[in-house]
Amino acid sequence: MSVIYSILNNHLGPPLKKILLKLGSKDYYQCLPKDDLRPPVTCMVSDIGMSKFTLDVAEEMGIPAVALQTCSGCGMMGYLQHRQLLDKGIIPLKDSSYLTNGYLDKTIDWIPSLKGIRLKDMPSSIRTTDPNDKMMNYMISSEHRALKSQAIIINTFDALEQDVLKELSSISPNIYPIGPLNLLVDHLVPVDENIRPIGPSPKEDVNYIQWLDSKEPNSVLYVNFGTLVVLTQEKLVEFAWGLANSHHNFFWVVKPDLVSGGSNNNNHFLIEFEEEIKERGLLTSWCDQEKVLGHPSIGGFVTHCGWNSMIESISNGVPMICCPFFAEQGTNSWYCCNHLGIGVGMSEAVERVEVERVVKELMEDKNGKEMMKKKAMEWRQLAKEATLSPHGSSYVNLENVRMRKKYGVEDLVGPKGDFIARVEIDQLTEQLTHPFFRFESLPEDDDPKDILSVVNSIIANNLELPLKELLATQLHSSNNSNSNCSQPRVSCMISDVAMSSFTLRVAEELGIPAVLLETASACSLLAYSHCRQLLDKGIIPLQDNSWLTNGYLEKTVDWIPSLKGISLKDMPTFIRTIEPNDINQMMLDILMSNAHRALKSQAILINTFDALEQDVLEDLSTISPNIYPIGPLNLMVDYHISKKDTINIGATAICNEENSIDYEHIKWLDTQEPKSVLYVSFGSLVGVDQETFIELAWGLANSLARFLWIVRSDQVVEERFTLEFNRFREEIKARGVLIDWCDQEQVLAHPSIGGFFTHCGWNSTIESISYGVPMICWPLVADQSTNSWHCCNRLGIGMKMSEEVKRDYVQRVVKELMETENGKEMGTKVAKWRNIAIEKTMKRPWSDKEDESSSSSDTESEAEDEPGKPKSSRKPSEVKSVKRKSGGIDFEALSRHGYKGGLSVLKVPPPKEDPNRDWTWSTGKDRKKDEESEESYKERQKTRAALADGEELATAITQKEKKTFAQKEKRKRDLGQTSRGKNYVEEEKRMLRDSGVYSGFDC
Repeated sequence: MSVIYSILNNHLGPPLKKILLKLGSKDYYQCLPKDDLRPPVTCMVSDIGMSKFTLDVAEEMGIPAVALQTCSGCGMMGYLQHRQLLDKGIIPLKDSSYLTNGYLDKTIDWIPSLKGIRLKDMPSSIRTTDPNDKMMNYMISSEHRALKSQAIIINTFDALEQDVLKELSSISPNIYPIGPLNLLVDHLVPVDENIRPIGPSPKEDVNYIQWLDSKEPNSVLYVNFGTLVVLTQEKLVEFAWGLANSHHNFFWVVKPDLVSGGSNNNNHFLIEFEEEIKERGLLTSWCDQEKVLGHPSIGGFVTHCGWNSMIESISNGVPMICCPFFAEQGTNSWYCCNHLGIGVGMSEAVERVEVERVVKELMEDKNGKEMMKKKAMEWRQLAKEATLSPHGSSYVNLENVRMRKKYGVEDLVGPKGDFIARVEIDQLTEQLTHPFFRFESLPEDDDPKDILSVVNSIIANNLELPLKELLATQLHSSNNSNSNCSQPRVSCMISDVAMSSFTLRVAEELGIPAVLLETASACSLLAYSHCRQLLDKGIIPLQDNSWLTNGYLEKTVDWIPSLKGISLKDMPTFIRTIEPNDINQMMLDILMSNAHRALKSQAILINTFDALEQDVLEDLSTISPNIYPIGPLNLMVDYHISKKDTINIGATAICNEENSIDYEHIKWLDTQEPKSVLYVSFGSLVGVDQETFIELAWGLANSLARFLWIVRSDQVVEERFTLEFNRFREEIKARGVLIDWCDQEQVLAHPSIGGFFTHCGWNSTIESISYGVPMICWPLVADQSTNSWHCCNRLGIGMKMSEEVKRDYVQRVVKELMETENGKEMGTKVAKWRNIAIEKTMKRPWSDKEDESSSSSDTESEAEDEPGKPKSSRKPSEVKSVKRKSGGIDFEALSRHGYKGGLSVLKVPPPKEDPNRDWTWSTGKDRKKDEESEESYKERQKTRAALADGEELATAITQKEKKTFAQKEKRKRDLGQTSRGKNYVEEEKRMLRDSGVYSGFDC
């Protein structure tokens, strides 16, 4: 208690700080003499019991600190309930009679992950009659202080305490299960004579190992109550005779100080006891517990349920007899017996008859000897998978903590804290060898940052100065005639809308034209722009958590015409804020600011196209006329940009060798029937918890559909199928393929793909539309729910998944998409959207009809230019293939997307220049060059309608159709076709004329 008193009164903080200064802390290291070679302290790992002062010292000295939780996850959850027990008046107890009158049998019903737990199963620090009890207050302050640390590591693993860890992660996202530590150390720490235990290590008596070697497998009961438990003389005697009367072999570690008030050697019963046990019992004062538990003769473990002992027993597949004494040992015992199914509980009153009974139950009964042993071995296997595999949950979580320390930023986490692996920036930049691409990064501070601090840096304008200095240096080098810099100067800035709070100011100050790129959909941008009204109307924040499930989110948002019928649950998830300063509110404020700033900028590029979000774009145009839909960008790149002029800086850029990418999945797809395979991928950031993963897996398996599933190595833990992994593999066999990466466009374009199970990130959604693939929509965060709503309710090309994933539901929606007429109808609709997308990205506002002489001469010229193949030897099909490349468009790429048309550019001799000719294209009335005009969005739509079908208009002119321009315009509007604005068309026509390509309207 004196140690606890010292911690509570901060008597240990100053001595710790003094020690760290001696060791050379990070901040003080540079002040040391140059000949002082001691390494600085780069990280502190502190027991949570000491966190009240250790974390404060670490924060003060700028040392990254990690809190080590030495108890179990359920024990930690139990300690975190102390405050609520006090607030509810359940503790402190009224008097000592409450310890025995049945009061402790009261069930605690507000902890979902510990359903059915009683007061008697909670940590013993609640058994107090004093509201100022030092131990209770010490545990409260320690646990809650630890929750504020940068990371908490726990000696457990995901599968062992799945529900508990999931609930803990909702309290603190910085919890990393990295156990069992004994297995992790054995795997990761090399054998080194310089690495020695720091605990007590008395001279080992190897005789006990020889004794164990002489026993049959699973025949010996190991008995050890840890280093702190003290028994009364009476309990020691009862335990001893209970073991003796069971007539089972046992190995008992009896510490010299096990009995309170004296030595164990003076007990008069020892002579009689030793005579009784003879060859079937062995007593010693110390042993290597891991070595004993790993011995094949050990069939059970009588334990006090300290967590280290329990996790070591689980690691070795040994079932237990649980005899808890204090602290969270009662909670561990309850969890072991009621949840894990590998323990037999003892009553608190230790009697020899009870000891004999539980020993026989574990060592003789079928339930103990066979069933519990089998379960214990299954948990042992999962423990190994968690620690020994590079993709195991504990291995990954340890790497996650290491990455946080290395980069100083928090890794994005999924629902269970599954980390998103970061690419080594040096590894990436090594691949960026394109002569016109240069990678530069903003300077970073030395202080560690988590993701929220990065967001705060944007809000606090901490990134503006580094960007300004970087661009100013580049501009100076480019303008300096004496500089050796061969890079062109920065002539334009394209900034993600998320960075616009500082990038636009820098661009304006340096005189650099700036364009914003909105990576979300237009409907998401519009939704964010209206979130302010939700706040003003008092619709958000929500009153409490119950509003997430009581139907309130079904409320319709009725003031956005182009999103008619959208509900609160379809709006971006950040509106689901409860507290004024919670993370959802913070993100919502940022995204609302970004949306409003973007709508006031000079230009916004959006990865969409007019027809896909027509009403939404028209709504946005009333707020900002400077919106330019330029998508789908993937098709624009395919059709209009030469591969030699591009470099991939995405996932494939980090592959050192081209052959390092495994394309076996493409070969597998080649063997499948058209539209028979469901492609499943949830993007690069989404994490899936184990329970959801299992339900998804079996839903896909039970649907009997063929599927290709992208399961990132960091998306779920290795034991994602828990005990069902092998059965799942056997079930799917040749109809299901799991890989960790693919070229998504290549897969979506494959003829065997008939559906896409997606999280509805906008890039994935628009790529699916580009390739004509209908979707199963399972939105999770941010604007994904808005995208899902648009696909399902407006476009009619998606099926909405419920938020709660169950295998039967997954099976039903997969069958509906892949087998029913409803799914086929969606496939037909999305194919139409694909064709429109191709037209909008490929088509130009001029005739596809070619001048025969011109196109013929071009074709012949191209044929002659091809080396190694005389013109006379060319087959017609080969000439045609060359001809299809006219105008710089890859028509082979178009055909892969389903395009069946011909060329869309017309090469004709340039018209005679007429200085008096006004080359303008208007909506029907002449305008002088010096006349300023502004077109409304609807006017631009009318102009686009005419230009988008230039081929038919040119044909009409050639055939001398006597239709007025207004009639033609009306026809295009009736067809729902759109076109681009006048200024864009004039500029594009001018550029094309400079390169010798002319529109049919120029003739």
